[in-house]
Amino acid sequence: METPLVDEEAKAHYEIWQLKTKIETLKRKIDMEKQRADKNFDRAWELGERLTKENDELKKERHANFKEWMMMGLKLKAENDELKKKLNLTQD
Repeated sequence: METPLVDEEAKAHYEIWQLKTKIETLKRKIDMEKQRADKNFDRAWELGERLTKENDELKKERHANFKEWMMMGLKLKAENDELKKKLNLTQD
């Protein structure tokens, strides 16, 4: 009679060991996924910061170029107006 009980107890211990092993394996997998997610987040954050910095630099450059083009346009307009005046004076 003791044999079936011993077998049942051994079976239960084995099943418990299997479950504990599965739990530990899942915990390791979860930890690895967390680490991977953290690395991906850090990389995404760094990329976001770099792109923001590059965007800010491009905005400054664009603004500087706009000012330069505007000044060039005003200068050309003034030269054009001056040439028109000279042309009108010579035609009179």
